[in-house]
Amino acid sequence: MASRTEKIAQYKKGKVYHPDFMHTDYFEYWLKDFVNDGSCLNICCGYSEVGDVRVDISADSTRTMEGDLFKLLETFRENQFDYVYIDPPFEFYVTGKEGMRFKWQFDAFRIARKALITRRTKVNINMPSRYHEYIIAEDSRPSLTLIRIDYK
Repeated sequence: MASRTEKIAQYKKGKVYHPDFMHTDYFEYWLKDFVNDGSCLNICCGYSEVGDVRVDISADSTRTMEGDLFKLLETFRENQFDYVYIDPPFEFYVTGKEGMRFKWQFDAFRIARKALITRRTKVNINMPSRYHEYIIAEDSRPSLTLIRIDYK
């Protein structure tokens, strides 16, 4: 198994960091720029380097602390970070643990002071809204990334 340093060394412009970590350097640059005016909590961080605090259940990540997506308010207080970026496995958007499908999203929103940022596979988009916006980020692969930003 490659070390964290070896994985980061494999990171090249326009490439995916790691097969289990699906966003590219282009998105990483955008995210870093978007949150640069405040503190950021990155939940389910994978190999992302963005965030003052990075949380993941996997030791094979760039996490600064171990944490559980379904126990966020046991670890963090409301309005603790300006931004919360969360990128869980996509199945948690549709199923998650029993009765927990939306709980992690509401809890993460409560921790954010300015905005919650999530990547989405597919969503019903109801626009316009003064509460959130969607950004479509071009990827280096033949695909697009849909990002939802929920403002407070």
